[in-house]
Amino acid sequence: MKLLKTFAIVCVLALSLLLVGCGGGPGPVVEPEKKIEDVKAEVLAVFDAYGNNDNGSFKLAVKKGTEESTVDMTYNYDGGKIGIISLKSVLTNKNGSMSVYVEDGKVYTNRYNQSKTVAKLEDSQAEQIANEYSFYQFNEYLILMLNNSFFANATVDSFENNVAKVSLNIGTYNIDAEQESEALTTIFDGIKESSSVVLEVTYSETTVTGIKVTIEKDVVSTIDLQLLGTGAGEIAIEYPDFSDYTK
Repeated sequence: MKLLKTFAIVCVLALSLLLVGCGGGPGPVVEPEKKIEDVKAEVLAVFDAYGNNDNGSFKLAVKKGTEESTVDMTYNYDGGKIGIISLKSVLTNKNGSMSVYVEDGKVYTNRYNQSKTVAKLEDSQAEQIANEYSFYQFNEYLILMLNNSFFANATVDSFENNVAKVSLNIGTYNIDAEQESEALTTIFDGIKESSSVVLEVTYSETTVTGIKVTIEKDVVSTIDLQLLGTGAGEIAIEYPDFSDYTK
């Protein structure tokens, strides 16, 4: 399972690297249709839904300057993530693509097309994959960043074309004592060094379908999460050709 751990760690490190050394000022004062309390409640609710439901699909793009890493993830768990019905997780970065698929009780791994393997999915392995390839695992830094303190120091600048634009007042932003952790401190230090932090939340009617954070310092960095669906039953996965995967 070394490859599986490496895959998840790569994604988390990509997010932490983006945030270190990154911060901003308040946006213009306006009276948009969305209130900051609404945006906070809706963002936190969608995090809970994707993190707790047995199925979901999302795409995550992390970009710093011209360097970009992406994750394309769809999961269908069985019985509170005890078992896996099906799964797709594809990481793409400057080195190529690394993927893990689960179909019909088998796990398929592809490391940058250099090693393609297939193995029976054991119960213990299924639980490990479900934990390491979770919504929370891949979006840890985004979820930590958009906490109570963030929204307490943020302002909704506009709500147009189903997008709420929120700016963070970096001067007043601080960490709540009860939420303090090493990871959150890293995020906080990066934000404090930035010149601008803007959150954009995209809606389809009342459903949050996208969350994007743009951080400006010497370069522009973005975390762009596209929420493709959760909680409506098993989600279909399009699989690649596994004929050249070996045991």
